[in-house]
Amino acid sequence: MSIRCCFHPGPKNASAVWAAQRVPPGHVAAVANGFIIRELNLTNSDNYLASPNVHSFAQSMGWWDPSAGPFDFTAAYNYHTPGPIGPLYVGRRVWRILDWFAPSLRLNATLGQSTLPTYPFSVPVDAPVTLHSVFELLKDHYEGTAFDMTQGLAAGPFGNPTRYVPSCRYQWSTDLCMVVALMDRRVA
Repeated sequence: MSIRCCFHPGPKNASAVWAAQRVPPGHVAAVANGFIIRELNLTNSDNYLASPNVHSFAQSMGWWDPSAGPFDFTAAYNYHTPGPIGPLYVGRRVWRILDWFAPSLRLNATLGQSTLPTYPFSVPVDAPVTLHSVFELLKDHYEGTAFDMTQGLAAGPFGNPTRYVPSCRYQWSTDLCMVVALMDRRVA
């Protein structure tokens, strides 16, 4: 049994707004620097829990309007990066983890926007998850996919798929940060 929690600072940063969803047995969930919990069924307390102010705080901040449809925790509380960076930085890694353990689902590798429907919270695995399969995933560079970081331009001028993210606090590094941020990032 596993529960995945997501936290967000509450009013005046005095507390946290949070949500938790149980990962079903035989499933995997992937959290890659972004929220993955979408709709909350708080009447089902065996599988969903949340802070008492999860709806009211989002509404008071203008992040959710009940008349617009059901509450979506990720759409309300996740940081929304404009442009193509979010799907590459978060979405592609979520896809790779889910696809690694459930390739039979043939998930779309181009999803990952926090304000749009995207990957399922969890997926049933095709084979049991082992330490070895997790270790192999953490070494992966999308080998064998269209996003293989060990081939072509993605491997860089020296055939090295490792991406070192520079500090973006200084003006001289801003251009380099944009180049690195627009590239896929591996899972680990």
